[in-house]
Amino acid sequence: MSSHEHSSHHVAPIGHYVGVFLFLMLMTGITVAAAFVDMGLLNTPVALAIAICKATAVIWIFMEIRNARPLTRLAVISGMFFFLILLIFVFGDFGGRGMVTKEEGWRSDGPHTVGATEHPPAAQVMDPHAPTAPASGKH
Repeated sequence: MSSHEHSSHHVAPIGHYVGVFLFLMLMTGITVAAAFVDMGLLNTPVALAIAICKATAVIWIFMEIRNARPLTRLAVISGMFFFLILLIFVFGDFGGRGMVTKEEGWRSDGPHTVGATEHPPAAQVMDPHAPTAPASGKH
């Protein structure tokens, strides 16, 4: 028996790396093509799906998770699972908010029409130094 047979490290054939490189180049081309297509609300999910496919190829081949121990695979799958939960919460929050159209902008005091210069009436402007109650008991 040679010392190579006792090694626990797996050496992948060069064809795996060439195949992943070609796959990543193809997916990059699809990413660029998808950027020029207006898919409305599907733009982000499509971009994420492409990115997940590319990340899976990198994790599976380059990081050699396909030959890893079960505990290592569990750690990777757990990370992906919690990332999925994060995405669900982010998109749930994003979808639950009111949409701001192109005709509207956004200011710190809420949505408004772009170019509008209206200010709140003077009675609504609060002076932080103004007393909230009379200083003396007299009215």
